[in-house]
Amino acid sequence: MNPNKPVKLKPALSVLAVASVLLLNGCANFQGISPQAKLMQVPETTAQNDAAWDAVQWPQRIGGESLAQLIATGLKDNPGIDMARTRISAAATSEALARASTLPSAGLQAESTYQRFTETGMIPPPLGGTWDTNNQVTVGVKYDLDFWGKHQAALKSAVSQKAATEAELAAARMSLAAAIASQWVQLNHHAQALELTTTQLKLRQRISELSKARAKAGLENQTEIRQNELSESALLQEIQQWKDGIDSAKLQLALLLGKTPDYAASIAVPAASVQGLTLPPENLPLHLIARKPEIVAARWRVEAADAGIAQAKANFYPDINISAFAGLSSLGLDHLLKSGSAIAGAGPVLSLPIFDGGRLRASLSRNVAEYDTAVYSYNQSLQSAFKDAAEQVQSLQKLNEQRKIAESARQSANQLQQLATLRQRAGTGTALPVLQAEINEVGQKKNLNDIQSKMTLSQIALIRAIGGDVPAAN
Repeated sequence: MNPNKPVKLKPALSVLAVASVLLLNGCANFQGISPQAKLMQVPETTAQNDAAWDAVQWPQRIGGESLAQLIATGLKDNPGIDMARTRISAAATSEALARASTLPSAGLQAESTYQRFTETGMIPPPLGGTWDTNNQVTVGVKYDLDFWGKHQAALKSAVSQKAATEAELAAARMSLAAAIASQWVQLNHHAQALELTTTQLKLRQRISELSKARAKAGLENQTEIRQNELSESALLQEIQQWKDGIDSAKLQLALLLGKTPDYAASIAVPAASVQGLTLPPENLPLHLIARKPEIVAARWRVEAADAGIAQAKANFYPDINISAFAGLSSLGLDHLLKSGSAIAGAGPVLSLPIFDGGRLRASLSRNVAEYDTAVYSYNQSLQSAFKDAAEQVQSLQKLNEQRKIAESARQSANQLQQLATLRQRAGTGTALPVLQAEINEVGQKKNLNDIQSKMTLSQIALIRAIGGDVPAAN
């Protein structure tokens, strides 16, 4: 037989091989193993790289450059964010490995063994019984035909896992940005309240001075003086509470920024009040909630688990590989590079599990359970997001009504202050009613500041719930 002559597979053998594959293919048994969970459907679901994940626009609108810079600092070199990026790198590696399985592979193998050849084996004397080298250099190529899509399913799973980690990174960024923004709003609220309360204290002290002067003149009794002292004491306690709140908010911001506690002293108190507030529509479109990074990540986990089921099912079917090799083989190095030492070969390799003790069914059952778990997790996350968003929309609507009432009360207090000032200038009134009216007006400003801060916090919570900025109501 000529070793250089190509060997052809006989047609009958080819038909037999195909028939065997089809017969064995029918032995795959998936009976009783199927997913039970039903995926909640949300219309117009946006892609995983939705621009709404970009934590830059809404902080600028809410807190201006001050808040935007704080969030940028917090997102830079944050351990939690870095961990999420590392998970993306690991997922990208898994994707690359899965993709490599779908491509042909080639390798070089070289072997040289110095050995004694047996005298009673395949190699007869005079070579038998002597010492020499057995040499072989081959280049081999292997390709898995992947008839049943096992490698494609593995690649789909890896791609979905990578997409999920990218969404989880966006979720981590969004969560941190929202936490920083909330503490910034608290800091802003405490600073505004401290300023207004300090103004009230100064006005109360002026009233107290006038009351004491009137008491000396016999125009007022000690009751009013003591009442003023109690009011001053309450305002002093309130001022201390606002100062403590400022210190606490700064400390929380420092920790959120990944800094040490002493960094809190360098955080500046916001000079301006909270800026633009956007009232959402009463009924948020569902696709806005479905774009939330956590929701998208959970959806990609479902896709990965579904691909895992396809991969597990493909394991029931035969693997058919095509392999080929070419190279040189000789006894003795002096013959290795001669043309007569050439070797080559090619052919299919068929492998099929016949008895595995239930391993394949158990593996498929595990993948189906993972899919059901992923679906239930996605549905739960979606329902939770619906609930959070609805609660924040309702809260914003109620707070907006309170804001309107508080603004009306502030305007009324301002009008009373103006009337008291006019009476004083006309000589029909004293300074006490003017000062008291100013205190009342400042009190209404404090109430309005409190409501606006709550609205901003609720809006940030809504942004967190839907994974992006809030659309304005029509």
